[in-house]
Amino acid sequence: GNERGMKICSNKFLSAQVLSRNKIRNPKQVLAFQPNDYKELIDLVGGLPCVAKLQRGSLGVGVMILNDELAASTSLRSFQTLGASVILQKYIDSGSPANDIRVFVVGPETKEPRLFSYKRYALDTDFRSNYSISGLGEKVKITDEERQMAIDSALAVGLGVCGVDIMRDVNNDNKPFVIEINSTPGLKGVEKVTGENVAGAIIDYVRDNYKKKGLSNSTNKTTSI
Repeated sequence: GNERGMKICSNKFLSAQVLSRNKIRNPKQVLAFQPNDYKELIDLVGGLPCVAKLQRGSLGVGVMILNDELAASTSLRSFQTLGASVILQKYIDSGSPANDIRVFVVGPETKEPRLFSYKRYALDTDFRSNYSISGLGEKVKITDEERQMAIDSALAVGLGVCGVDIMRDVNNDNKPFVIEINSTPGLKGVEKVTGENVAGAIIDYVRDNYKKKGLSNSTNKTTSI
């Protein structure tokens, strides 16, 4: 399961499709493979501003906001020259400064999944709210809907441990959208901000899983006698 989940998460467009298929709210997006007609694609995601992402990339690399037509055509043309696939995504206004909520999900398939959340802020000049870039974050209380969205997202990609990034749309009653799922989230930010032992929760989960696997193996042996 884990390998499949990691493959899905490393492919941003595929993970968006998996979210949509599982009826988890995420921003409208289109995959543009060396596109020519940018205007049509930008219109499909609701016009400018919109977000452009490289198909693969983590730590916020290869993510940019396209504010106006000049920025859009310049950036997208350079992607085209590189022969890169680019994802255009509807821009969610999370307020000022831009921020998102990183939710660590541990054991989504268990009776009591453990979730750890914190709010990450973008630098003033940079809308990507990635802790490894800005180093800023604060505690946040997530809603029941956001909790369920994070658990459902982890289940949809089949990962026992992952980071689910949620953005609240300030122009739409703070409606939450799942922006991305990260299969290898860093622990530094969440542990520092929440003061919780997230690594310990992951170790407990792995250990419990191992025990369960051991038990199911031994019961299988008895039934096969």
